[in-house]
Amino acid sequence: MLEARIGRLREAFAGKCDAVLLTSDIARLYFSGLSTSAGRILVTGTNAYYFADFRYYELVKKKVPHILAVSDKNELGVTLADILELEKVKALGFEDRRVTVAEFERMKSAYPGLSFVPLGDTVERLRGVKDGGEQTAMMAAQRIADEAFVHLLPFIRPGRTELEIRDELERLMKQYGSDGPAFPTIVLSGAKTSMPHGQPDTKKVEEGDFVLMDFGATKDHYLSDMTRTVAVGSATEEMRAVYASVLGAQRHALENLKAGMTGAEIDALARDRINADGYEGTFGHALGHSVGLEIHESPNFSPACKEEIPVGAVVTVEPGIYLEGKFGVRIEDIVICEDGGCNNLTASPKELMILGKE
Repeated sequence: MLEARIGRLREAFAGKCDAVLLTSDIARLYFSGLSTSAGRILVTGTNAYYFADFRYYELVKKKVPHILAVSDKNELGVTLADILELEKVKALGFEDRRVTVAEFERMKSAYPGLSFVPLGDTVERLRGVKDGGEQTAMMAAQRIADEAFVHLLPFIRPGRTELEIRDELERLMKQYGSDGPAFPTIVLSGAKTSMPHGQPDTKKVEEGDFVLMDFGATKDHYLSDMTRTVAVGSATEEMRAVYASVLGAQRHALENLKAGMTGAEIDALARDRINADGYEGTFGHALGHSVGLEIHESPNFSPACKEEIPVGAVVTVEPGIYLEGKFGVRIEDIVICEDGGCNNLTASPKELMILGKE
């Protein structure tokens, strides 16, 4: 699969440049399968080279058999400049969205005879379609998050702080096999739930609160992402109405989205339902974002996304309604987009739960 990714990269830059230099941590991980804090990968029309320093050189030789390891400190008498000359590279593609201005200036100074070709979103588009191995890892990460959520529910009760619930949720994910949280876990209660990305603190859960939890697990470098909102003890009619609107909007989107639709069309499936329920202006973020090695990737289910969503994209579906000073509700699943619909990886229940109710 890793060799196939490099093959797709070659197809993407054919006719635009002679080779591509990958310098970002995320690109090195995606094309090599190895997570490192430094290094460069050069992909030409026929070969691939991983330039690694002393810390990683031996590891790259052992763990990345599909790419030739080259010492980045010239111990073997070979430098990147030598390879560029050997491969007759005149136009070099680079990650303009990941490289700083200072790094770009250093590249131009180091290789004055080259022309530099911005890759734009080439790598991001390749990463937007998840292969079988990626999907398997993300399914495993989501199973961990689902299991942790179900076992967390008895822990949530009046008097628990948001930080205590967050810590228990992360402990459970680790217990069930997570390599670490996919992102900083969000646990909010009461009026704080109206802040989509609020931060948990020592606030205690109270009777009649909504508790919103946005979290994910990590497995083999790949991430999951889900949100559930539960009530504690009781729920007002307004809370029930808002929850029903969000759940109905999400279900409508899940039942009708499919690959080939634009991100804006999919976003509208949920947004139009929420607006029709009388909550226009309270759903202020996009319906969903792609997930993979990073928690926010592309393409997205967004009013601004006019491109078609490809088969194999893994995207969240997370409508929400946020009433400032009162409460908010968000329900989030993660799906694989397919020709005729989607494969929902999230198994946790999402009917309104009122915890502690007799």
